[in-house]
Amino acid sequence: MKYFGCEGSGEITASQTICSGAGFLTALMVYTDGTNDATVTLYDCKTGALGKVLVKLPIAGDNDYGGRIWAERAFRSFSDGIYAVVSGTGASAIVEYIKS
Repeated sequence: MKYFGCEGSGEITASQTICSGAGFLTALMVYTDGTNDATVTLYDCKTGALGKVLVKLPIAGDNDYGGRIWAERAFRSFSDGIYAVVSGTGASAIVEYIKS
């Protein structure tokens, strides 16, 4: 399979559809407001939190940010799309993926 580069969500501050169709999750960064905890959960689905959980990443508020970048062999595949649920006051995230 050839990869043609990552696409990204840009910074998101609310739950939303990131993409539809199949692909590979390559990175997730979660940001806090410096005080309040943040959690971002990514689902394998186009709309709503109905699909398989791809990743759930809680970050302590005083850490300011945290995340994960998966190596190529560890990419998380999805078949229907990515739906992100962002929770926590002042929370935001950036999701990176490759469409297949």
